[in-house]
Amino acid sequence: MYVCVAQVTLHDCLACSGCITSAETVLLQQQSGDEFLSRLADPHTTVVVTVSPQSRTALAAYYGLCPSQALARLVGWLKWLGVRAVWDLTTARDLVLLEEAAEFMNRWVCMYVSAGPLPVMGSSCPGTGWVCYAEKTHGTRVLPYLSTTRSPQGAMGGLVKSLVAAAWGVTPGSLYHVTIMPCYDKKLEASRDELTTTATTTTAAGTDAAGAGAAVGGPLPEVMVRHATAAPDPLLPGVVPADDQLYSLPHGSSSGGYADFVFRTAARELWGVEVPPGPLPWRTRRNADLQPRVGAPGQSLVVARVYGFRNIQTLLQQLKRGRCPYHYVEVMACPSGCLNGGGQIKPGPGVTPQQLIEQLELLYDVAARSPADNPAVAALYGSWLGGRPGAPPARQLLHTTFREREKTVTAATVTNW
Repeated sequence: MYVCVAQVTLHDCLACSGCITSAETVLLQQQSGDEFLSRLADPHTTVVVTVSPQSRTALAAYYGLCPSQALARLVGWLKWLGVRAVWDLTTARDLVLLEEAAEFMNRWVCMYVSAGPLPVMGSSCPGTGWVCYAEKTHGTRVLPYLSTTRSPQGAMGGLVKSLVAAAWGVTPGSLYHVTIMPCYDKKLEASRDELTTTATTTTAAGTDAAGAGAAVGGPLPEVMVRHATAAPDPLLPGVVPADDQLYSLPHGSSSGGYADFVFRTAARELWGVEVPPGPLPWRTRRNADLQPRVGAPGQSLVVARVYGFRNIQTLLQQLKRGRCPYHYVEVMACPSGCLNGGGQIKPGPGVTPQQLIEQLELLYDVAARSPADNPAVAALYGSWLGGRPGAPPARQLLHTTFREREKTVTAATVTNW
């Protein structure tokens, strides 16, 4: 009988949450609360934190606060612990949306030439579950369709380890960047080699640890009593201005609003059509997580939101058979999107998951602002990102790559093992 040892690594993970592998154990240890506290105690390390809109919304709902109050209390607690700077993820999300729209329009104009094929599949979770699935299972048949624009977490990591490190006069490796996100799979994204920053001879991860909002929910009642509140920091004080309040998109989903923003921007820039304010009239099919939308008047632009692995599998089968009817697809691994992420605080007593999602959707909508109207975005493009979306400096910091990954664990190996 032939016996071999199965070697399972992090690159074998499809983020299905079906098991706890040795690689996941190491990942949890590297990005744990104990490691966070250890870095805070290290005099040679500067700890910084970025908070996602979905996580602050979940904290607000759980503790009966508005999102700005929840964020202020969280910032106050983190500053008390010794964190040097705490940022809201909104500016990174705004940058990503502008890059996403520019990438789509470039592919549309060039169609099937060098810029890449259609549909463009974009997501605020590239590098996590569904991208791992595409890289491991479908490879080169699907990867050319993925948008190269980083997720907000990935974009923020690039900004922190390059611009912030340079402004503070420290090396990227001495900054320990932690994100508070709605999804445990963000730990997988943080570990990707494609999301690192290189300075001189060293390479540092853009995000060193990704934590779930549920993990920080427990200390908040103590924060309300013992620690002062504080406002989030500007990314670069005196250069990149801070927001006076929290902002969301005028329209769009709570998972980044990709499909809505790309559709409106393409309609305006490519055909001169200004889409009226208000939600797009999505055509919801039997499954609410699959929502195609026929585009600009007189044009054939079609966008869709596809959430959940069941719908993703259907989409990829259509794509491989040449029958995909969409030009742009907002893809999320979690059914109902990021507000329903596995790292969110669970429903309280007497509250169903669906009721919680509905509550979070209402809280998520704060003051509306277009990404292009964000003064921090204008400052970043003007001074560091080449002046416009898609410029070479922007592509270096805000875009990534994907690659087909070899299956080191095969059915035959498992059978023999």
